[in-house]
Amino acid sequence: MYKFVADGNDLYNKNSGLYVFVYNDAEALCFYTLSEDEAKSVASKANESGEYWGAYLGWGGSILDDPEYDHFRYSENEGERDLYLKPSFDFCEERFKNDGWVETNERLSYYKSHI
Repeated sequence: MYKFVADGNDLYNKNSGLYVFVYNDAEALCFYTLSEDEAKSVASKANESGEYWGAYLGWGGSILDDPEYDHFRYSENEGERDLYLKPSFDFCEERFKNDGWVETNERLSYYKSHI
């Protein structure tokens, strides 16, 4: 799940309301919890502009990195970089098995036909 999202594929969980996307160029993830109405609104705006959902979200997301290891964020040593990204890895590992994950472009298509 981590690699899929880090490669630029945003996910939304229609059961939990979690929306997760790659946050920065160091490939840390970020998530928001969106109600069904918020997800519809964001999907509609994204559809109109061709942007990703995160472009329409303000304060309130949770960045999944470890600031204590920020100095490793661009390390070429994978083990060091993994310390910075551990919260992103943990998030994915804990939630990967949950039902309801869809790519936001799929969710966008769903909302487009129901708005």
